[in-house]
Amino acid sequence: MEIYVCFIRDNKTGTDFTTVMRGFPGQHAQVKTDLTRKYPTPNNTVLTVLTLGEMEATLTDIRRWCGIAASTAKTTEGSNLKSA
Repeated sequence: MEIYVCFIRDNKTGTDFTTVMRGFPGQHAQVKTDLTRKYPTPNNTVLTVLTLGEMEATLTDIRRWCGIAASTAKTTEGSNLKSA
């Protein structure tokens, strides 16, 4: 079984939230369908679902390609500045 991280928009408030769901590998469409039943439109929109592994790979890529270089990170320690 896979853990799916699911991104959903509450159309009434405009806020996005996440939930998790277990499903079989490669069943993104089925998980999205199940979530659409649980969080139906027009009140909600299921934006996307990713496996936990896909989410971890995405975060690794973000850290690798968009992260602050080590030398820059040292100069910002203790600073209130936040990177985008």
